[in-house]
Amino acid sequence: MSVKRIFSYLFFLQVLALMILATTWGAESRDTLKVITPQWEDQTNADGSGLFFDILRAVYESEDIGLAYTFAPWKRCQAMVNAGNQDAMLCVWKSHARQNHQITTKMPLFVEETAVVVKKASGIIWKGIHSLDYKRAVWLRGYNYHQSSQMAGIQLADWYEVDAQEDAWHQLDLDRFDAYIDARIDIDGYLKSDRQNAGLYQIYPLWKQKAYVAFTDTKRSRRLIRIYDTRVKALIASGELARIHAKWGRAFDPADWAE
Repeated sequence: MSVKRIFSYLFFLQVLALMILATTWGAESRDTLKVITPQWEDQTNADGSGLFFDILRAVYESEDIGLAYTFAPWKRCQAMVNAGNQDAMLCVWKSHARQNHQITTKMPLFVEETAVVVKKASGIIWKGIHSLDYKRAVWLRGYNYHQSSQMAGIQLADWYEVDAQEDAWHQLDLDRFDAYIDARIDIDGYLKSDRQNAGLYQIYPLWKQKAYVAFTDTKRSRRLIRIYDTRVKALIASGELARIHAKWGRAFDPADWAE
């Protein structure tokens, strides 16, 4: 091989090496939002699809920020964000974020309707939220409905927390509790999966409440929050946020998202 061809070959190898390094550096240097969340059907699916993941991608991908997600129970999510091991957790009420020294976006991630499920055979005649007086209620661990302002003045006979929806429905079926309180979207999703006979239950709306993305309290988080709030307003104005909700069969009312 001639000296000229050897130098050409070496030059080619150098260029190739630089291209590989540039590609690797770009992949490693890309900012990534690390989210930890419970797995909620049609909101945070195991395959990375879902309403909440779609909203986050619509917000951050235009800013060249990737999304990495981890699934864990609610209490574990709080602990990981509080320790700074994850950037954020999803669908958190502001009061809960404050209790955990987390900071939240100004714009919500979801306008959550809370509802109650009772068995039709229970004979409960529903006349509003005070129908829960002296009833036994069950809900998911960490939701703390007994501490919510909407439940102020309600005198529950007893309340209990469980780690999974299946456990809550089981407690209701066994008549250990009179009422199961949860987000309406989760109740509907569970019944849609045919894991319960929907005809046996009655669902009543309780209240609406905005839920947010809650971040660990850092300078970086504040930058991510500014991006979120700016982009969500743009997604509302363009109609894209409404289209994302429609994709997952959820109603969208811009008035619910007003600051």
